[in-house]
Amino acid sequence: MARETMTGKTHLRRASVLALLVAGFALVSIFPSALADSPSDPKRVAFEAVDRNAEAIATVGDVLYYFGEPGMQEYESSKYLKSTLEQIGFKVELGGAGLPTNVWATWGSSKPVILIATEMDALPDGSQTPGSIPRKPLVEGAPGHMEGHNVMAAMAVGAAQAVKKAMEQFKIAGTVILSIGPAEEQLMSRPYLVREGYLKDVDAGIITHIQNSLSTGYGLQNYALIGAKFTFKGRTAHGGVNPWDGIDAVDAVELMDIGFDKLREHLRPTYRGPSDDHHRWCAAQHHSRRRPDLVVYPGCERTLGKGKFRQVGQRRARRGADDGHDDGDGTVRCGVAVARQ
Repeated sequence: MARETMTGKTHLRRASVLALLVAGFALVSIFPSALADSPSDPKRVAFEAVDRNAEAIATVGDVLYYFGEPGMQEYESSKYLKSTLEQIGFKVELGGAGLPTNVWATWGSSKPVILIATEMDALPDGSQTPGSIPRKPLVEGAPGHMEGHNVMAAMAVGAAQAVKKAMEQFKIAGTVILSIGPAEEQLMSRPYLVREGYLKDVDAGIITHIQNSLSTGYGLQNYALIGAKFTFKGRTAHGGVNPWDGIDAVDAVELMDIGFDKLREHLRPTYRGPSDDHHRWCAAQHHSRRRPDLVVYPGCERTLGKGKFRQVGQRRARRGADDGHDDGDGTVRCGVAVARQ
């Protein structure tokens, strides 16, 4: 069976080795290690475990690829991962933090606690034929893995097993946690895990994501992101009978979007807005010949400083208002339209 490049055994092995290198760095920072070429080097044992299990790791990636389940619907993927992790000795909790498909696997019971975190959700409308570079859906309109989350989950399983093997053989104290969260594309799982206290005892965390190079980093690597919903209320009218009586809520959304696009040049370099990243429209009431009177506009801002989120969000909301009047509670009114942050 042909495999897409992202699901190939070589790529999975490289990704697993990368995660092992980072996990090894976290462990070595606490425990002294033998020489790199020594037969007693735990990292060497871990790398050998990856080599021995390369085919099994690739199979995990392929299975997740063909499940291709979108965010919060990863039911078969999460069950399969739970079964796989239990077979290699991990204790697995499914459905934590109120997320039915969240996978949280642990091995060990002492310090230090090392977390390997990744995700497993597919992209909406991302179905793709393995081995094909041109766009060629397996099922037209179906979800699929176009960002490599299937690879990431598979290599994380392989890395966790390899680190566990080395720790067992050399009697290294510690706990390995593998977090495979749902709905990363919807920004869902990790904030809930943090809120529920899952990470409170973690000493070092490794977040993995596939990319076009084999590299590692540490410290602050990504922008924090927060979401807001702006609700615009207008007045409906029939487009073929009395459109002049309507106040189109979509107009307000478009004006805010255009306004924020012009605002970007006045933002600090660390800021990101919906025109750069994530945004979508949700029409609550829609008919092909009627002016919509209610539109919900979910948007996101990224920044390095948490204190700046509200400031950026309110400036964006004012771009959708005629008079820029701020009620002081995150609500900006524009005529009969209302934008809520």
